Amino acid sequence: FTATEAGSYAVMVTMNGCTTTSDCFEITSLSTNSFDFAKLAYYPNPVNDLLTITHSDVISAVNVYDVTGRLVKQMKTNTNELQVDMGNMPASIYIVKVALENTSGEFKVIKK
Repeated sequence: FTATEAGSYAVMVTMNGCTTTSDCFEITSLSTNSFDFAKLAYYPNPVNDLLTITHSDVISAVNVYDVTGRLVKQMKTNTNELQVDMGNMPASIYIVKVALENTSGEFKVIKK
């Protein structure tokens, strides 16, 4: 899903014949700066317990969302490398959003 303009959005996810719709969320502005994925590293994927995230720029926040779009973990930081403890999360696919000073990027990670 990519928002192309500000507004209210919800996400529908279908898995194993079951469809779930997320709560609505508001997009108030869209960044014109592109996230440099070449400077991002995250490992291991799939992850058992600790997910390590590094970027050449300072990471200001990391948010983890489940497949329904629900925020399940939120971290504020001011570093180039951090570890996200996913040990207590159920096995699933998660969306990890990494925020830098003026841009953000998302990637999927599998929790075993």
